[in-house]
Amino acid sequence: MSAEDEEQRKGLKPVVDIATAVHIAHQIWGLRVADDDDPPRPLESYDDCNFYMPGILPASLEPSQQRHKYLLKIQNGVESRTPEVLAFQHATMARLTAAGLSCPRPVPLPPSVPPPRPASTPPSTEKAMPPASSHTVFHTLPVRVGPATPLAVRLFHWVEGTPLVDVPFPPLPPPSSPPPASPSPSLPPQAAALLAAGRYLSRIEQALTGFDHPGSHRRHMWDVRHFASLRPWTRYLPEEGGKRALVVSVLEAFVREVVPVAEGGGKGGGEDGGEGLRMDSSQAGEERAMAGFREGVIMGDWNDANIIVAPRAPSQVRGLIDLGDALWTWQVNEVAIAMAYAAVSALGKAYPVQAAALLLRGWAAGSSTLPQREGAHLRTLTCARLAISVTLGAYSFAQNPENKYLLIHAQPAWSALRTLWGSERKRVEEVFTMAWEGGREGGREGGGKEEDAVFWERIILKGFPLVGEEKTNW
Repeated sequence: MSAEDEEQRKGLKPVVDIATAVHIAHQIWGLRVADDDDPPRPLESYDDCNFYMPGILPASLEPSQQRHKYLLKIQNGVESRTPEVLAFQHATMARLTAAGLSCPRPVPLPPSVPPPRPASTPPSTEKAMPPASSHTVFHTLPVRVGPATPLAVRLFHWVEGTPLVDVPFPPLPPPSSPPPASPSPSLPPQAAALLAAGRYLSRIEQALTGFDHPGSHRRHMWDVRHFASLRPWTRYLPEEGGKRALVVSVLEAFVREVVPVAEGGGKGGGEDGGEGLRMDSSQAGEERAMAGFREGVIMGDWNDANIIVAPRAPSQVRGLIDLGDALWTWQVNEVAIAMAYAAVSALGKAYPVQAAALLLRGWAAGSSTLPQREGAHLRTLTCARLAISVTLGAYSFAQNPENKYLLIHAQPAWSALRTLWGSERKRVEEVFTMAWEGGREGGREGGGKEEDAVFWERIILKGFPLVGEEKTNW
C-alpha cells in the first residue's frame, strides 16, 4: 500500500448500515439472522466495515443447521482492488488453523453464486482469480467520498472468546509508588495476560515460518520496514509538546542505525555504545553468518483488540483475529510491533517499558529466536511502530475527525513513545535483556508463575517514570 493508497483508504471506507449488511449476508450466503436477545451489530474498524452476524446457514454450508456466530467483513476500496492480498489472507488463515491456532476462517460462497470479479474489471481483461476468491464476492456499495465502489465482501466464522482489550482488570498502583519488595511477589493479572500473549505470538511465528505467498509481497505504510517513507507525513503531527520532534528523532535513529544493518551491512549496536540484547554464543554465531535481518511472513498486528482470550481467564489465549496487516517483512518486526502494543495496553498505560518487556519474556519462552543484530535494535523498532501509529493516526483523524476510533491509541501511544524513547537507552535495553534471557531460561526449564512474579517485581523496582510533554528536546 503506497502513500496514495493510504490517502484513498479514508475516502474509500464503506458506508453500510446494519440492514444492508444483514441483507447481503442473506442474499449471498443464505444466512438467516435471528432478531432476538443476540442481534447483529456493527463492530469498530479502522477502515473496513465489520458486522457481528449470528444466524443459521443453509444445509449446503452448515449440515448441522445449528446457529453459529459469524463476522461479515466489507473491505475498503483499496484492498478490494487486490484480490491476491485477500487470497494471501485466506492462505494465512489456513496455515494457522492447520497449526492448531484459532483464527477467522472464511465461509465459502454457495455453488449458486457465480465466480467473483470486481465490477470495475472488464471481462475482456479479467485475469484468473486465485482459488481463495471462492470465498469473496464483490458488491457495489457507497463509500465516504465519491461514487459507489465495488467492494470485497466476505463472511468468516467467529472466533469465540473476548478481546483482551475488553477484559476488566483491577486497578494497578500508580507508577509513582511501585510496591515494595516482597518475599512472596505476586503477578498482576494484566502482567500474566501479556506473558501469555507473548507465548501465543511465538506459536503464530512458528506456524508462519517457511510460509510464503505472492500476495504477501506488498508495500504497506504500517510496515516498520518502510518507516523512513513517512517523513513527509510528519507534517500532520502537532509541534506542541515536542511531538513532531519526538517522531523525527526516532525516524532519524531508524535511518541511521537500523536500516544499514537490516539491509545487510553495519554493526549490530547503536552509535551511543548500547549493545542491545545479549544473545548466547550459538545465536551470536548465527548472527555473524547472516547478512541483514531475517525476512518472512508476519501477522503484524498483535494488539489487545486482536488477542482473543477466555472471558474469565485472560491469561488463557484462545486465538487471534484480523490478518489485514499480515505481509512479508523483517521477522523481528513481529515481536517489535507486539511490544509496541503491549506498551499501550491496560498495563502499559502505567508501565510501558515493563509491559513491553513482559510481552518479550513470554515470546522468548517459546521457540522464537532473536539474533544479536536484530535484538540490538529492538527498542528502536518498537518505538518506530509507535511513531507510525501516532503519525498515521494524526493524518487519518485530519481526514475523518468524526471517527473517534482513530484516537483509541493516541494518548497512550504518545506516553509510551515518550517513555521508551526518553528513558536512558541502556536501562531500557537492560530490562529487555532480562526479559529475553529470563524467558529463554524459563522456556528451557519449564519455569512458571513464581519465576514470572519475581521478574515482574524486579522490573517494577527499576522505575521508569512516565515521561511527560515537558520534555521537548529530543
